Amino acid sequence: MALDRVLREPPARDDSLAGVAARFHGSLAGLIDGPWRLATGEDFRHAETVGARRATTPLLHWYTGRINARCAHDAALALAFYRVMHMLEPPSALFRPSVLWRVLGPHQTVAAPG
Repeated sequence: MALDRVLREPPARDDSLAGVAARFHGSLAGLIDGPWRLATGEDFRHAETVGARRATTPLLHWYTGRINARCAHDAALALAFYRVMHMLEPPSALFRPSVLWRVLGPHQTVAAPG
């Protein structure tokens, strides 16, 4: 879809495809930021991983660890988590009030909706 949008843009001044690759790669930055952060953020669970760690990394590791532990007993939470991991929802979906309650609230065993 990103490539389609770029190809539908008006051509460059010289009426060629010049700059299409640069515009396409630029359009991907926003699309891959979330999945990239998910993947690289988990790398920082390992001490030998090099690179700048965000100050929020330990908190996010704790939170995702809690999600993983609760997914075994909460099908609705597991579904929300899997939707993010399969890129059907943005990572921010894991911070919706309904998900926050399942992660931070009292432990419960819950079946998936529907």
